[in-house]
Amino acid sequence: MQHDPGRVTQPIDLLVRGGTVYTPTGHARADLAIHDEKIVGIGLADHLPAGRQTLDASGLAILPGIWHTHCHFREPGHTDKEDFASGTLAAAAGGVTFCLDQVNNSPHPTSLAAFQAKRELVAPKAHVDFGLYGGGLHPGEIGSIARAGAMAIKIFNTRHPKDAYPYIPELGVTDHGLMYEIFEAAAQAGVVVAVHHDDTDWTKRMVFREYIDTGRVDNQAYMEAYEKGYMYGHGMVAGLAASLYYARLAGVRLYVLHVGVMPVGAYELLRHAKRELGQTVYGEMELTAMLMDRAQAEKVGPFTYLWAHSPEAAWQAVADGIPDVLQLEHAPHTRAEVESGWQDNFSIPLGIAASRSSFRSC
Repeated sequence: MQHDPGRVTQPIDLLVRGGTVYTPTGHARADLAIHDEKIVGIGLADHLPAGRQTLDASGLAILPGIWHTHCHFREPGHTDKEDFASGTLAAAAGGVTFCLDQVNNSPHPTSLAAFQAKRELVAPKAHVDFGLYGGGLHPGEIGSIARAGAMAIKIFNTRHPKDAYPYIPELGVTDHGLMYEIFEAAAQAGVVVAVHHDDTDWTKRMVFREYIDTGRVDNQAYMEAYEKGYMYGHGMVAGLAASLYYARLAGVRLYVLHVGVMPVGAYELLRHAKRELGQTVYGEMELTAMLMDRAQAEKVGPFTYLWAHSPEAAWQAVADGIPDVLQLEHAPHTRAEVESGWQDNFSIPLGIAASRSSFRSC
């Protein structure tokens, strides 16, 4: 792990001494030289330049900074829950050094003007590095949003069966023709498109038929609906199937959100697209799909919207390289908003607070 000292000759900003450094090849006691916010040397302090500042990390582990790729920070529009400062501060406390923020804000960043306004609002408040999604709604805006610095375009190919927040109804792109035009614009701009998939009509029909219309709406009913694949289930896989085809047709790079929420059929679709078709497609899987069982979910009730329904298949998908990123979604709400979900889980905002939780990229 010794870094060639001949490559680090200039004065450095920070020397971190005495820690155990973890790298892709292993871990060992080592010191770090940091300059201009970059690691420029790993080795022993005797072979590294003196730092303007020295930090004693004796007895501590030095890990790579975590990238959190699925944050729903609540600014602008819902700062009673959190703002960009408090959200990114919590991230920093958990070892997260980069956050990628989603689009269901008010106003949502689906135009160049709204995207620029959000960036100017949140940038001075950030405690860690961050990137912003641009909202995928208007094909004519995609190119300008991408050029303005959006890391990717996010499409909500879904609407909640009852249009409950945080699903903003006008953000829902359930018209495949519109989605295809957004794909075309994104391909031309050279930007990735991330999609939360669904077959909204099928999902709504099943949920109303089996649950809402029969008055079965408490948390146990919701868990049953999830287990049967009505909520966050088979409709998502059907939406993914269509999206994969249209993305390939448009030549756009597709980033599939919520792979861990979907039934295992999603793993087979992604495996086929990646291995058989050679399609450029990425998957993002929730760690919850492997770690939280039904009994744990019942303890927290409406404070989680998923659990590990098929953990063995999820672990195998990871081993096969189907997901490219593992994450724990950060989507906070107030206790007062969620508590009533014990009685009616279909009318509350769904989400998980997790910006301090550890995860890793595959």
